[in-house]
Amino acid sequence: MKLQRITLLAVTFGLASAPGFAETPGNPPGENKRQAPTTAQNPTPATTESTPGSSEKDSARADAYYNYAMGHIYEQQYEASSNPDYATKAIEAYKKAYALDPKSPVIGERLAEMYWKAQRTREAENEAKDILKRDPTDVPSRRLLGRIYLRSLGDVNAGSGQSETANKAIEQFREINRL
Repeated sequence: MKLQRITLLAVTFGLASAPGFAETPGNPPGENKRQAPTTAQNPTPATTESTPGSSEKDSARADAYYNYAMGHIYEQQYEASSNPDYATKAIEAYKKAYALDPKSPVIGERLAEMYWKAQRTREAENEAKDILKRDPTDVPSRRLLGRIYLRSLGDVNAGSGQSETANKAIEQFREINRL
């Protein structure tokens, strides 16, 4: 519990203090002061450097990273305790992060991996396949898909499709080897 609070505090502090460390264009690294432009230096009027949608985009991205970090914390707690509530919280946090940054392959991979760890193999398989549709060269997603197929080989309820599943797993690992 104490580790969770410390981690949450560190993540929150990191997100809150990140804008203070940002460099502004035109200033050398490490210099936070802005000098007023003189007419000799800059004859045109100063314009704002951010576009109207950029602050909203930055906010959405910050929210995505926050939810990703929280998902990671819950995932670690699930691994340590095997409490299914933590798995559910991790999946929900990863889903929120993925909704805010749907093009991020890392968030999608973590969501698929968490589905797999929580033994929700159908969702893990679908998520990994969706990632591979966008990027067929994504090795971590291929590896996860191969592991999903291997795990389902040991599933007693899988039925007679064992050889087909084995072939799917072999296909994924061959593709990884090719890449």
